[in-house]
Amino acid sequence: EALMQLTLGAPQVVYYGGMFNTRLRYFDAQRRRPGLPQDVAALVQGLDPEHFVVELVNTSPSAEREVVVQAGGLAEHCFRRASYAVATSPYPGKVGAYAPETLTTRQETLEIDAAHFKVKLPPATHLRLELEVKRHTQAPSYRGPAL
Repeated sequence: EALMQLTLGAPQVVYYGGMFNTRLRYFDAQRRRPGLPQDVAALVQGLDPEHFVVELVNTSPSAEREVVVQAGGLAEHCFRRASYAVATSPYPGKVGAYAPETLTTRQETLEIDAAHFKVKLPPATHLRLELEVKRHTQAPSYRGPAL
């Protein structure tokens, strides 16, 4: 129950066959199945009626992962746009420096206007997504995205 609440932005689970009531749902694009890909962690950090904040982490030190993010457990919502930070300074900095330089970033915004979008996570990557969502714009369906 706690994992559903933390990764999907779900309320308390209802066990009597109710609808899959979550704010987000994930699909493994490489293995073509529902759920988070191997080595990928997700944490929903904030929920407002039309704004979600989720962090995705690829813990694999060598493999890229692809995750499809869906708006709502039944694709009943629509993502409007996503904002994320992009590094503008080299990491870890100059070779031979005692301590790494301060990492600087700039904010990027991507227009989505769809119930799904795909994220490619390079090895050892952390991504914080601020998602603007238009809620209850589509008929709920258990059919997932075309992977």
